[in-house]
Amino acid sequence: MKKLILFATLLIAFHVAGYCQNSKLDSLLTALSSNKINDTNKIKTYNAICWEYFITSDYKKSREYADLSIQLCDQLNFLKGKAEAINYIGNIYAQKSEYNEALLRYKQSLEIKKQINDIKGIGATYNNIGNVLWNQGNLPEALKNHLEALKIREQLGNPKNIAQSFANIGNIYLSQKNYDEALTYTFKALEMQEKIGDKFSLGITHNNLGTIYESQKNHTKSLEHHLLSKKYREEVGDKYGIALSYFNIAYIQIRQGENTLAEENLMKSLTISEEIEDIQNICRIFIQLTVIEASKGNYQKAKSYQQKAYDFALKTNSKELIRDTYWSISNLALLTKDWKTAHINYKNYIIYRDSIANEESNKTIVQQQMQYEFDKKEALAKTEQAKKDEIATKEKQKQQIVLYSTSGGLLLVIILAALIFKNLQTNKKKNKIISHQKQLVEEKQKEIIDSIHYAKRIQHSLLPTEKYIEKSLNRLKNDIN
Repeated sequence: MKKLILFATLLIAFHVAGYCQNSKLDSLLTALSSNKINDTNKIKTYNAICWEYFITSDYKKSREYADLSIQLCDQLNFLKGKAEAINYIGNIYAQKSEYNEALLRYKQSLEIKKQINDIKGIGATYNNIGNVLWNQGNLPEALKNHLEALKIREQLGNPKNIAQSFANIGNIYLSQKNYDEALTYTFKALEMQEKIGDKFSLGITHNNLGTIYESQKNHTKSLEHHLLSKKYREEVGDKYGIALSYFNIAYIQIRQGENTLAEENLMKSLTISEEIEDIQNICRIFIQLTVIEASKGNYQKAKSYQQKAYDFALKTNSKELIRDTYWSISNLALLTKDWKTAHINYKNYIIYRDSIANEESNKTIVQQQMQYEFDKKEALAKTEQAKKDEIATKEKQKQQIVLYSTSGGLLLVIILAALIFKNLQTNKKKNKIISHQKQLVEEKQKEIIDSIHYAKRIQHSLLPTEKYIEKSLNRLKNDIN
């Protein structure tokens, strides 16, 4: 089951979002036919058509439009469009498990995006490279690229892309069989995808959750998530994903003893996988059909499926699939008492098993180092965040002090102004009273002075003058004499 999730999560990395609907593809093709000018709009249409064909698993058509886009980009020197088209070609190679070719295209795309400073595109390509490296088992480099992608995406604040990075980090934890952390990160992705209604990614994330629960032997929850995955994939027309969901559902049903239902779902998966030429899934389907037919005692039919599985396994060059095919051949030979065939194929199984085990052992050592580095980076990130929080808290305290001081100062100014105003009003009233009293005094004073003058005039009018008195005295003297 591990191989299933490796394919499913690769789709998470894609840079452009969109759901394939025939009407959308038709409208794009119509727009292209009406555009007679070779301009950047035509390039954007080429790339959009390339994506629509890709998510319906029509890789031949998808590659055709990617090549047309690159040719026109070279004519117009439109680097952003070229980087996007090259990225799509990388997606096609990755989906076919041609990882070296995929890496080559992704690195070419990344170089152009760095040249034009396409930050969002750089983050997406780091994510794609991380997924391919993970599929190749290079977990340290895969983690490094995913962390770079997550850092850029968190800076840009795009919830869809952040969710994609969470899902991919969850897959790295699954590779380490750290199921608790795998579930934590995958549910983080699921929550964000549900909020933004990203159905395409929801199909992938439910598939991943189904695989995690299957790894824990929780068949009920695993089946629940694989059914949800199929539902979302059918809504967006993702043929590759639909085929994978049918296989995953059948895989669980076989382990639950529901072989009839399992066979129906395997046949549905086979029809789609043959249509889109997914040879790895075809190989896995034939291995499971061998198991079902052998359980029914149909050994000849089982051998027929087994031979097909072996042929496709050799085409894929996948050690895991070749190992599983040898195991299947050996078990069927034991059931038919073909001891020689059983012995030969069991030895081949052991050779591939040990080879993979040695690789896994080396991976374990690397994973331990990777975990150490990851924990160290997480601790460093937490420390840096704690410092940022402390600085933010101190800055907030400073702002509060400034606010309180300003508010206090303003309040004192208001109080002082009120007191001054009140004092002015009081003084104004006092001055008014004093002015009134002064006026009264002046009036009284005038009245008194006027009275004195009046009395004096009366006095002068009633009393004789000194000359009159002297004259009168002289007259009396003369009379006496």
